[in-house]
Amino acid sequence: MHGVARYFPHIDKRLHVLSILYDLMHIPFTGGFASYLLYIDKLSRPLYTAYMIERGGLWDDVIRCAVMKKGCEGVEDLVEALGEIQVYGWRRIRGELARVSGIVEGLFNDTYGRLVETLRSIMGFSSFFSEIHVVYGFNPGHGLYGSLLYYDGDAAVASVFANSYIEARRILDLVYHEVMHGLFHLNNVELAPETEEQLIDMLMPEGYLSRLLGLSDEIRIDVESVDEWLHAIVKDYFENKLYMAGENLLEKILRKDREHHIIYS
Repeated sequence: MHGVARYFPHIDKRLHVLSILYDLMHIPFTGGFASYLLYIDKLSRPLYTAYMIERGGLWDDVIRCAVMKKGCEGVEDLVEALGEIQVYGWRRIRGELARVSGIVEGLFNDTYGRLVETLRSIMGFSSFFSEIHVVYGFNPGHGLYGSLLYYDGDAAVASVFANSYIEARRILDLVYHEVMHGLFHLNNVELAPETEEQLIDMLMPEGYLSRLLGLSDEIRIDVESVDEWLHAIVKDYFENKLYMAGENLLEKILRKDREHHIIYS
């Protein structure tokens, strides 16, 4: 909880499948994705497994069991079912992800302490995870994707779908983005959900905090998706290096967020 965390990489076919199924059930797809369109032939097996986990509200239990080997009572059959789902080329893919993970681990060790100290300073955070678990899934195409699969008072589990030609610092940048969502809840930050999402997006990945930590050379923010008042505060804070004067970014945003939602509620 005090900021020193261990990095646990997970490169496991079962967890690759689990992370895909989690995203399939939780990420809203543009155009109204309908999973029944895939429920045929060999795809029906993983989709039925996802249905059984979703129906029982067992995602936390299955993730905790499969990733951290804890609390497996009652979900052993579901974890076993994940291992029976085939993934083409996994042996070679596993080697590529292991190489990438090793580089990410080095970057994690170099940057996580600075991330913690920066969040203490600019956000006033006092609680941090002691374990960061990263599930490496495979993305055969372009782009980098991930989710926060699970968190509790001690550990966060993030997934990242990558491949051998995606830069390691971009992968870690996304991992930190996902972990940040957990840290906001761990530290009881009371922002409107849309404000929290926009703020984290502006910090990482490829945001102001990414550049401060050396994980990105450029800041890439979709300005049209961010409230004008929020973008103005964050931009002013980092471009004028107000963090060096000891000013707290979160306090500024909390005050304005309350005013904004009182006016527009």
